[in-house]
Amino acid sequence: MMDSSPVRPTKHPLDDITNRLPITPDHSPLAHVNGVKRQRLSLSDVPAKPVFAPVDVAYNVVGRRRKARVGLEFGRSLGVNEGRFDLSAPLRTAALNYYSTPDWTHHIHAQDNENDHSIPFAVSSCNTNSLVAIADETGSVRLLDTDPSRNFREPVLHLQLHNNAIFDLAWSADDALLATASGDQTSAVFDVQRQVCVAGLMGHTATVKQILFNPTNPALLSTCSRDGNIHLWDLRCTAASNGGTAFQKPVNSVLAAHATPQQRASKKKLPPTSITSLAYLPNGNVVSASESNSCLKVWDVRRLHPRTPIITTPAPASQSRPYGITSMNMAPNGQMLYALSRDGALYRYDTSFMERGPIDAGWNCDGLAVRSYFVKSHISRDGNYVACGSSDNNVVLFPTAGDVSAGVTLKGGHLKEVTSVAFSGFDNTLMSVSDDMVCRLWREGLQGEAGGLRNAEEGARWGWGWSA
Repeated sequence: MMDSSPVRPTKHPLDDITNRLPITPDHSPLAHVNGVKRQRLSLSDVPAKPVFAPVDVAYNVVGRRRKARVGLEFGRSLGVNEGRFDLSAPLRTAALNYYSTPDWTHHIHAQDNENDHSIPFAVSSCNTNSLVAIADETGSVRLLDTDPSRNFREPVLHLQLHNNAIFDLAWSADDALLATASGDQTSAVFDVQRQVCVAGLMGHTATVKQILFNPTNPALLSTCSRDGNIHLWDLRCTAASNGGTAFQKPVNSVLAAHATPQQRASKKKLPPTSITSLAYLPNGNVVSASESNSCLKVWDVRRLHPRTPIITTPAPASQSRPYGITSMNMAPNGQMLYALSRDGALYRYDTSFMERGPIDAGWNCDGLAVRSYFVKSHISRDGNYVACGSSDNNVVLFPTAGDVSAGVTLKGGHLKEVTSVAFSGFDNTLMSVSDDMVCRLWREGLQGEAGGLRNAEEGARWGWGWSA
């Protein structure tokens, strides 16, 4: 089964990565922008006010499970599981305060032509400051500042990193490196401050769907692709050099990770099953998802011989037919994994019992529709919310506390399908990008702004966004 995604504008022709790497300061694309030639980005200039303490994922699983059981017994004593106490109610009340103004928008356009707009595919926020990176179909990345005191409409930095669409971005834990996954079948790792490419990752034979830093080791990365393969990379390994750029080969791979029995048995070369998303478990194992169904596979990346998953989760019992997974997100404390499915449901998995499959029938919301694999999800830094894009032009917030979550729909902010979303590392500010070629900020109002917009006439709230 192949991606049944909407037809996108024609991408730039495939271009060899050697034609554009490295990007040195003297040859930076900033030289083509009037007034900012040879501009230098210093992360020290960005206000660093991390709200949430770093999460240590190397926790004791046994101790955590013991605490979880005690907490569950305490919750039962309060009648939580009997419907008398809703843990998600306070978070849902807070989510209903989210809104957006016409000034909290950034229009995605070509670097040298403001009239040439581009469709954004990915948005990713820094971990330690208020910067956010947006990648588009032309292969460019722009950095914006979400701090309320800064102008969100003006980019801090604009770089041309690929000559084809960039479908995913990932920041290293210290925000020193930015990794890209591109439609030119390559990935790359860039030093943002020096504006140079430190590694080109070559090995996939189709569009790279996602790139992910190992949360405990910034030298390790994982990628997945439409070629059906998962590649593991180590930036410390010796690599071939071309023009100062290190070209890495994968140190290990899982080939045809989600191939169906029919694909494995066929003597003909059948189209591969696209790997759509990856996630790291607290123990270092990698979870993969595909377009073929909602079954997740867990791989022990330390021992990939034979290359068989150590766990394959059962499909959700609520599904009448197979639906692919578009996105996965790990909770900051490592206890829960969230997977967004094409059936329009957000499924939860206990990371200590992945073999049991989803905890329940999934979370749904009237404003959530997932009709393409471009629709993604993201979890907030404090783990209180999971945000999802939607093919119905909305953003949906799910509070994560409690066993039952009623989603909150953020309406009016976009005119077309909302694809990628990301919470800021600065606070719980939310960013969303859409096929209407706009990136929009959503903030929690403190003076009833969202309520006023819900009750306003349609003409009075044009250009605004509100929660419902």
